[in-house]
Amino acid sequence: MFNLNKLFVTGVWLEYLIRCRHFSLYYRKEGYLRDTLVDLSNNLIELGIGLNIKEEIDETIIEFDTKYPINEEEDESKKSDDIKKEDRLEVSIKAKKWHYIIKEDVANINVIEMKLLSGLDVKELTKLANKEPSLFFTQEVWNKLSDIEKNDFSDAAKCLLLNTATPSVMVVLRGAEASLRLLYEEKTRLNPENKTWRQLTKELNDKSKEYSLDQRFINFLDAFGDSKRNLAQHPNKIYTIREAVAIFMQVIGLVEEIYLELE
Repeated sequence: MFNLNKLFVTGVWLEYLIRCRHFSLYYRKEGYLRDTLVDLSNNLIELGIGLNIKEEIDETIIEFDTKYPINEEEDESKKSDDIKKEDRLEVSIKAKKWHYIIKEDVANINVIEMKLLSGLDVKELTKLANKEPSLFFTQEVWNKLSDIEKNDFSDAAKCLLLNTATPSVMVVLRGAEASLRLLYEEKTRLNPENKTWRQLTKELNDKSKEYSLDQRFINFLDAFGDSKRNLAQHPNKIYTIREAVAIFMQVIGLVEEIYLELE
């Protein structure tokens, strides 16, 4: 797991270095510039980011160690290692560059690792959740899906990303019904509004030859609606994540079969 606390502290230090041009600053006194640069360099190693700028940070420390040497003979109470204005400006300019490089590095890593109970691929599920093409649907089918279908399948994917089973089933089956309604509308040229799943499949079945539909496929659609869609609407039905994934994948297969019938 990426250490978010260390990343936050690194960001605070960089902001401090960027703004250091505007205020007086000590180099060697505890907690001031040298300590900040050393801690920043060590943090980059632990986080595995900004490694290409670590050398520059270390060189800056060596440069300033020479400019502001330790004087053991000087009275501690009178010792002064105030950093010159031009040196503070140099650090500020460098820190701006470091901040940009580190920001780019962080943008290219997974800051949080998600673990799904479903076992599905996180990246592909996230694509679907964002309504982007994914491996769950062929590109051809994805391009043909209506906005309603894409929205329902996207919401179902979001539910699975959150390991919430029952809402995922409800929404993905609504997406399946939207595909069935599209099939009905395309074949019959009638409005499917207000018709139930059973009514849609019955009308398609009654004139399956006229609509050039395989009767076995219509029977499958009818059985799927009876065993899945109707059951999901029962107020006391609760699904496990395993059941939700099974139905999710079954619906994807069903939708692809529907679009084959529409070709």
